[in-house]
Amino acid sequence: MINNPYILVTNDDGIDSQGMKILERIAKKISNNVYIVAPNKEQSAKSHSITLTEPLRIEKKSRYKFSVSGTPTDCVILGVNEVMPRIPDLLLSGINCGANIAEDISYSGTIAAAIEGTLMGIKSIALSQVYLNRKKISWDISKNYSEEIILKILRNKWDKNVLLNINFPHKLSQKKDYISITKQGKRAYEKSLIEKRLDPRGDHYYWLGYRKQKVSRNDSSDLAAIAKGYISISPLKIDFTHNSSIKTLGAIFK
Repeated sequence: MINNPYILVTNDDGIDSQGMKILERIAKKISNNVYIVAPNKEQSAKSHSITLTEPLRIEKKSRYKFSVSGTPTDCVILGVNEVMPRIPDLLLSGINCGANIAEDISYSGTIAAAIEGTLMGIKSIALSQVYLNRKKISWDISKNYSEEIILKILRNKWDKNVLLNINFPHKLSQKKDYISITKQGKRAYEKSLIEKRLDPRGDHYYWLGYRKQKVSRNDSSDLAAIAKGYISISPLKIDFTHNSSIKTLGAIFK
């Protein structure tokens, strides 16, 4: 483990979010070289989008803290190339307000920031706190266990093309082995929740949302781990290639 590593902290909930405040404190326990570069407002579900059609602005909040008028991916790009004095040793993204498991991973700005870091060759970890009621979120588990988990990860090597996705349950299992190494799960598909409304001008507009779904507890997925109250750690790869299909498709198009 590098002594006093350079750490870049970002998120998708915005620079003033509660999860960011918690992760900033945790990062500063690990190192004195912590830089915060995060969106100036919430950028949830922006996935891996970057801003190409308008200018981006960086606002310096303090010596090591900066907000960006863009997406989480924008923040990583600017943080690494414009803000930090050198390439960071570690990128921490989060702590997200809500789970980033199963299909959430495809939409998540929190995960995307870690993907961008991984593409740059930076060890990257995404962290998320699961809740049952958004108005009564308990951050205790992520507060109490993040530092220990991050340090344990840093003391060991992992593939440079892999990012780690950590999700903390709203209530921790009482079992001794409360950490589960998991694969990405998949929910049963259900039609998206779409609410259609009418504005004062008589024009329709829409709100998109999620429907709650039952989850199987009987597999090794992130969904099952969270349902059982375990801390889920999923190694995710950035290469989307389905290798076993290469031979099959090769035979079809031979």
